[in-house]
Amino acid sequence: MKCHHPLLIERPLELRGWRELALDEAIPLEHHDLCPCCNQGVGSFVALIGNSGKQRISIGRCERCGWVGFCDRPSEAWFERFYLSDWDAANKNRLARNRPRNTDETGAKKQKPSRNTHTLLSIVTSLNLDRKNARILEIGCGYGGALAALKNIGFRNLFGVENSAHRARIASEETGGNVLTGDFTTLARQGALRAASPFDLIFSSHVLEHIAAPRALLAAARMLQHADGSLIVSMPNQKREPAAAIIFFLPHLHSYTLTSLSTLLGETRYEVVDPSATTDAELYVLARATEHVAEPLHQLATSRESALEKFTRELALRETASSAAYRRLWWDRKDNTKSGQLSCHQPPLFEKLHYALQKLLRPELRNARSILVRNANTRLTDAPIEFQFEGPVRLFYK
Repeated sequence: MKCHHPLLIERPLELRGWRELALDEAIPLEHHDLCPCCNQGVGSFVALIGNSGKQRISIGRCERCGWVGFCDRPSEAWFERFYLSDWDAANKNRLARNRPRNTDETGAKKQKPSRNTHTLLSIVTSLNLDRKNARILEIGCGYGGALAALKNIGFRNLFGVENSAHRARIASEETGGNVLTGDFTTLARQGALRAASPFDLIFSSHVLEHIAAPRALLAAARMLQHADGSLIVSMPNQKREPAAAIIFFLPHLHSYTLTSLSTLLGETRYEVVDPSATTDAELYVLARATEHVAEPLHQLATSRESALEKFTRELALRETASSAAYRRLWWDRKDNTKSGQLSCHQPPLFEKLHYALQKLLRPELRNARSILVRNANTRLTDAPIEFQFEGPVRLFYK
C-alpha cells in the first residue's frame, strides 16, 4: 500500500476552542493492539512521531470491522482525572455561580432541543414506556439537556452519570438530582446504580468514542438491565467524521463504523434492532439487551484502500510533494467535505493578512481549524500516513 510523504507539524494556527496538549514524559502511555469491537489485531494506519523518532504513537485500523483509533494513549486513570477537572474548561470558566434557570451552560438564553435530542425523544416515544414508572439512565449526561427533555414529557425516574464535575452539577440542577459524578464503570458508581436498577432504558450520546474501554462500559450497562431492556447510543459516523479530528483530537479515542458499533454491541449482549436513525454523519441505533452474544449487522466493512483514500483526500496528502515549503492544513469542524492545504506566506504578519482575505473570498474557511505543516526530511515508519513533531507529539482537546 502506498505510503504518503510524511509531514512535519510546526505549530497550530487556528484551533477554535481546542487546546494543545504535549504528550511528554509526564503523561505515560499504554499500548493496545486489539480492536475494542471485535478483539482482532490491528495494524498501524497513522503514525505520530515525536522526539526525533523516540516517541511513536500509532493510530490503528481493524481490517475486519473498520474501527480506527488510538493504539497508544494515556491510561484510564489519566482520562478519569482529565474529564473530572479539565474537560470543557472554556465553558466551565464562563459559568456564573448562580446561573439563571432560563440560560444554557454558556450563559446564553436556552434554545429549542437539539436535533439529537429530537431523535432521542422520537425513539423513546416509540418504545411506549410507562412514563410514571420506567427507569431511565443516561451515561455521560453532560449538562442534563436530554434528561430535562425527558422530564418535560412526563418521565419521572431519571438518572445520570457524568465524569465532568461542573457538568454533573448543572445536570443535577436541571433534573432535580439523581446525577452521579465520576467514571460510570467504577465500583462506587455501579453499586449506587445497581440499587436503582433494573433500567428499562439506558442511553448515551457521543460517549463511546471517548471511553478507553468501551466494551467494559457496555458490559457494565448490560448488568443493570434485564433481557429486553433498551439501549440507545449515538456517536460520529466515521464516514463523515473529519480525518484531521480522528487523528489530532485526543479525547476521541475511537472512530466507529456501523459494522464496528454493532459488533461491539453484540459482543456485550446487545442486539441492534433499529439503526434507521443513522446518517452519514451520525451513528444512531436502538438495541435490545439479550441473554447471548448477538450477531453484528451484516454490513460490508470499508476496505483499507477506501479508508486510506478518505484520509488522503481530506488531508490533501497528494498535494505535499510539489507544494510550498510551509502550508496551512485546514479542516472544517464538522463537515469532512471542506478541508485542504494552502500555501503559507512569510513573514507571519503577511500570512495572517493573506488568510484573512482568503476567508472573505472562501466561506468554507471561516469555521476552519488549521495547523502549519511542511514536508519532513525522512520517513521513520511504514505506516501509510505519518506526521512528525519537533519534540513530543502534541494533540488537541477542549
